[in-house]
Amino acid sequence: MKERLTTLMKRYETEYSFEESLDIAKDKLDNSMITGSKKNTWINEEGAEILKTALHVPEIVPKHWKGQVIRFAPNKSYVYCKLEGLDGVVPVVVPRRFRDHMLGKRINIEEINDGNPSYRYIKEKLFD
Repeated sequence: MKERLTTLMKRYETEYSFEESLDIAKDKLDNSMITGSKKNTWINEEGAEILKTALHVPEIVPKHWKGQVIRFAPNKSYVYCKLEGLDGVVPVVVPRRFRDHMLGKRINIEEINDGNPSYRYIKEKLFD
């Protein structure tokens, strides 16, 4: 279920203005999690969970991406993914037990940027 960004701002009691909250949402969420524009911006459930902490402390929430696994890397802990919105492929850390089943699949990825960006797989939450 999608919710408006203004509703989420009220629920999470953020001190940011609407424009600042919109910038945080665009920076931290994938484009598939955000629809609409300006005051008519809608966020899906997955994006609302991420914004829950991002609207309070935006520095600790990593950027989220969606990508498709293109090929395996020589290191068994990595696969190469094509991220939506980026050119080329990036190495993504994945659990070794899932590696063989990921080829061709779309996965959720978070970017850890501490000078040199690195990417890691996020397991989807099926239940709360």
